[in-house]
Amino acid sequence: QDLLKADPNPAVRAKAAEVLGEFKSDAAVPALLASLQNDTAFVVRRQCAKALGKIRHPSVVPALQKALRDREPNIRWRAAEALGYVKDSSASSVLADLLRTDEAPGVRWRAAEALGYLHHPNAIEPLRYALKNDKDTIVRSRAAEALGAYPALQVMPSLQDALKSDKFPAVRWRAAEALGKLHDPSVVPVLLSTLREDIDNAVRWSAAEALGQLRDNRALEVLLKTVREDFDPAVRWSAAEALGNLGDASAVSVLLMTVNYDKFASVRSKACQALGQLNDPSATPTLLKVLEEDTDPVVRRRAAEA
Repeated sequence: QDLLKADPNPAVRAKAAEVLGEFKSDAAVPALLASLQNDTAFVVRRQCAKALGKIRHPSVVPALQKALRDREPNIRWRAAEALGYVKDSSASSVLADLLRTDEAPGVRWRAAEALGYLHHPNAIEPLRYALKNDKDTIVRSRAAEALGAYPALQVMPSLQDALKSDKFPAVRWRAAEALGKLHDPSVVPVLLSTLREDIDNAVRWSAAEALGQLRDNRALEVLLKTVREDFDPAVRWSAAEALGNLGDASAVSVLLMTVNYDKFASVRSKACQALGQLNDPSATPTLLKVLEEDTDPVVRRRAAEA
């Protein structure tokens, strides 16, 4: 704490703040608050905001809210991040204002992320607005991610619209991911449409993963087709995982074909794991053969585990 207060070198003071944050001791809060408010070097103030977020003491909230008005964007986004970690609902309004009005995209997306941690109902509308209207791709993607933590009925339409219409894949795959976390079966049709039609590999991967989380048998046929035919191995991997989660024995034959013929070891490995989840005796001969003959050690290990 003495170094933070008095060392003439800003780099040393910043390092002292970092170390105090790692200790996560409430005793360090007064010194960190004082430096956050008074130090002339932004690198020190930034590190103090980060450290206070790690300590997560409720007393830091007013100072962090004040830091959201700092002239340096790096300080503002560190303060927003820290408020998310503290999870004090009293910060929801000021973070929502930051998301709507800050000129720096990095600050806005940190505010969106923090609002996702707070789970406060006042955050829903600002997040929905940001998802639809913010010009920055990362801000929209973080808003989508944050909305996945809120009640399904209030956020589903916005997430579905983003999944169907946002031009940027990063936003669409975050929207698909968030829809899966809602655990609401009404999102299955839009996820199926995305898995069939989206041109981006990462978006299809995310849609398959979300369908696996929902465990709805309406997804079975599309997932089977995806494992057989999608040109991207990561998407086939995700679809195989989803089939294991669905638990439908009718997937066994396609998974066995995948284990035997897919060129990518990662996909064969995931198919073995899915077969283990399905626990169908008819898969045993193929799994034994894989255990003896597959050239990849991870695939053989997965076959043994299955």
